[in-house]
Amino acid sequence: MLDDDDIKDTELSQGADDAEADFTPEAFEPEEKHEDKTVTVQPVQFASFEDLDQVQGPPNQNLNILLDVKLQLTVELGKTELPIKKVLELTKGSIVTLNKAAGEPVELYANGKLIAYGEVVVIEDNFGLRITHITDPARRLNTISSNANKENEG
Repeated sequence: MLDDDDIKDTELSQGADDAEADFTPEAFEPEEKHEDKTVTVQPVQFASFEDLDQVQGPPNQNLNILLDVKLQLTVELGKTELPIKKVLELTKGSIVTLNKAAGEPVELYANGKLIAYGEVVVIEDNFGLRITHITDPARRLNTISSNANKENEG
């Protein structure tokens, strides 16, 4: 049976052998060269678009909590730029020329974001808007992201 002194002597002698070991580049090369391994290739399988529930998942029920959120809608008939002197000269009956021609589509904004175009209509004694075109989702996203970038910079 080995006691603690024998174990220490064995460890010291092994350390001395390691110090004398040959550290040539050949000592670090693997003993056997591995031959090329065979790789199995399989075609990719994508989800079918026929089963949209599986691709898109179930309808998002969380959308219901947003249905009562109020948005400020603004219809823009046109714009103009006037010097302060002209604005101070405005009186009842003054006419301000806008940058749009009569009958041209007007813009509908929701919380400052362009969402649709339409034409002004009169319903009894009130003005209304008949929507003629909804902006495409990509344009709405660009409007939102560009406004978000401006807010982050400012």
